[in-house]
Amino acid sequence: MEEETKQGFFPTVINNQRDENHKNQELIEILAVTEVAVKTLYHFFPNWRKWLAELPDHRDQESITYPRGALIMAVILMFWMRLSSRRQWTYESRSQTFIENLNRIMGCNLKKLPHDNTFVYYLEKVPPENFQALPHKMVRELIRKKRLDHFRLYGYFLVAIDGTGMLVFPTRHCNHCLVKKNKDGKVIYYHNVLEAKIVCHNGLAISIATEFIENEDTSVKKQDCELKAFYRLSKKIKKAFPQLPICLLLDGLFACAPVFDICENFRWKYIITFKEGSMPATWEEFMALKKLSHKNRTTHNPDKNNIQTLQWVEGLPYQKYTLNVIECKEHHIPSDKTTTFVWITNFDVGCKSVITLANKGGKLRWKIENEGFNSQKNDGYGLEHAYSKNPQLIKSFYLLLQVAHLLHQLMVKGSLLNKLKSSLGSIKNFIRRLCDGFRYALIPLEVIELSLRHSFQIRLNTS
Repeated sequence: MEEETKQGFFPTVINNQRDENHKNQELIEILAVTEVAVKTLYHFFPNWRKWLAELPDHRDQESITYPRGALIMAVILMFWMRLSSRRQWTYESRSQTFIENLNRIMGCNLKKLPHDNTFVYYLEKVPPENFQALPHKMVRELIRKKRLDHFRLYGYFLVAIDGTGMLVFPTRHCNHCLVKKNKDGKVIYYHNVLEAKIVCHNGLAISIATEFIENEDTSVKKQDCELKAFYRLSKKIKKAFPQLPICLLLDGLFACAPVFDICENFRWKYIITFKEGSMPATWEEFMALKKLSHKNRTTHNPDKNNIQTLQWVEGLPYQKYTLNVIECKEHHIPSDKTTTFVWITNFDVGCKSVITLANKGGKLRWKIENEGFNSQKNDGYGLEHAYSKNPQLIKSFYLLLQVAHLLHQLMVKGSLLNKLKSSLGSIKNFIRRLCDGFRYALIPLEVIELSLRHSFQIRLNTS
């Protein structure tokens, strides 16, 4: 009888102990993740509170309960925690601990957390272009501190520009909607955006400028498009970063003289996808000359599964320009499939540079789609979710989403997270711990103070 009692007792004790150890480990991970988040924020951007406080505030100043910094940070946290909707924000933030953590991060003294309608009330009074200033300041800070220097191509920052869809409506949403008639006769109304991101070979895709693709009003005969938006966007980039050495990574849509003119005037380099349908006469000349340029050929093995054959032609005339063209045929050995890439560039091309231009230049354009748009649409940010139907608020939410995405990337690529990767297992678990941390675990004041003193290092992963 005594033996049976022992056999029934000890497994229960062991299981309880395991549960307790699991809870302790979970708490350690939660505290560690929130510490990484706060340290990352203030290590890279020590003037964060000041930047938010400098944004305009058109509310009645005598009736303000929530300072603008706390409201903007609340929106950024909604995206950073991947809550996907304003309703989910209201649900997840129902804890006194969450309020205190927001107070500690922003140095304020809120008694209760702002409702989602409260930060909407603030945002709708501020023109969206004011929130574009935040990514500009963040990128300038990263560049000034040489955080991105390792990812340059021959001294130039790689800026990929591409468009993507934001919202689709079955009926007209506003006077600025783009309109499309499908093959089945159904008319849809939609909003698109043209985005410029610095892309890096380690996976970073950092927004530096945004141009919304929209019609001026319902009476326009020719709708707005990516090319028109590019002309506006290029001016924004030059104004925000007048001295920045830039190499544009562009789709074949932009292989045209007006784009070449802009790059020449702004002293930008470019690597543009070249397709048979664009600039057909130049394409035919390239196809003919590459057969005669036997010396302009080399091979490269980027890894054990792929073999690249690269060819190039220099000095192709196009209007007043002289263009260089690179062709890269990549043979994937296990599948026995070959993929062909062709680019136009104003870089000098030779046997030594062609491999670098192809692999650390032209092929990185896809990172704006994979690490940029796909992540923001499918990983919980809710890029295609209508956080508001107000046309101006749609833009403001989009711009603050870009801020949250940048902060997340710096955390994931930063060296502080390396020690946690083995225990967390996945980014999904990391985000879950981050949400739990803000809801249930107070961020230690010493972590805030240490972060503001900037007395530690974070290195960005360059793999």
